[in-house]
Amino acid sequence: MCVHLIEHRLLYLLDDIRFAVSELATDAIARSTGEPFEVSLQARSDTVLLEVRVDESQRSPVSALASAADSPQRGLAVVGQVSADCGVDVELGGRRTAWAAWATRSR
Repeated sequence: MCVHLIEHRLLYLLDDIRFAVSELATDAIARSTGEPFEVSLQARSDTVLLEVRVDESQRSPVSALASAADSPQRGLAVVGQVSADCGVDVELGGRRTAWAAWATRSR
């Protein structure tokens, strides 16, 4: 992940994105019962988007929805301080995605 930021001359985002990955991944580990999670980083025209996805579909439907409804308050609060925007998307199937976005500087 760091290599890609460096290759795309986005060094100014490196510390903030590493911090956000740490917070969101820690939340994914703390909230899950062993489900794997996926981290992705995407470059868009003027934005960098970080996503941490947990598929909680293996849980019972009730426990998956209850867990997904509890947003990661502390993690998102601190990630919100270092990003332009952040949030959590919850799908009915049990997949939860915590995300953060940063605006890129024009070159």
